[in-house]
Amino acid sequence: METSRPRSRHGAPEDRTRQVVAYFIERLSGSIGRTRLAKLVYMADLEARRYLGHPISTLRYRVDHFGPFDARIFKELDALKARGEVFEDRIQTSEGAPWYKYRARTARAHAFTRGEEAILTHVLTRYGEKDLRDFLDDVIYATTPFVRVRRKPRGTPLPMESVDNEAKRRLGGIDLERVLLAEEEARAGKTIRLEEVRRELLGPDTAERPRGTEKLGT
Repeated sequence: METSRPRSRHGAPEDRTRQVVAYFIERLSGSIGRTRLAKLVYMADLEARRYLGHPISTLRYRVDHFGPFDARIFKELDALKARGEVFEDRIQTSEGAPWYKYRARTARAHAFTRGEEAILTHVLTRYGEKDLRDFLDDVIYATTPFVRVRRKPRGTPLPMESVDNEAKRRLGGIDLERVLLAEEEARAGKTIRLEEVRRELLGPDTAERPRGTEKLGT
């Protein structure tokens, strides 16, 4: 069962997958192809599950020829093209096969939480320009959900829930959304007592714990 997502700061969002697709195309406009786009969205969902306990998009990944995939990503691409927000350039390779690249008309506001924005920025920075073959071989194919089913038939669902809150537990239960909110408030000049910070990051019961009893993951 999926963990409920935090509410957006920007009101009711459109389809979550469409927003994530648009986000990556806007930031890699003119250079991003189908395979990289699909894998960046996958990595964003994977990292969001690890740190936030839920995916950002609504895609359901299955085993495919080039790793985790959900064909619904093309539906969202088509919707963005139909609205004139994304343009598709068809290029002929030296072997005669078609290759597609995508351009964004302009950047727009997205309905992501602070934590989701941090995850998307991290994935973009780390993998946006990484050699595609290395990205697939060294990163995508080595992710836990894919490794668990990589020898299964095409179409087998990936156990994405297997990584839910993995990084959060390793960090001792610290809530990324609350950390980012506290950072934003600190920049704005708002200050709070240390015990309030402890309660916000580790939960309300921590106010009663003796100091030094929190167990951090390894």
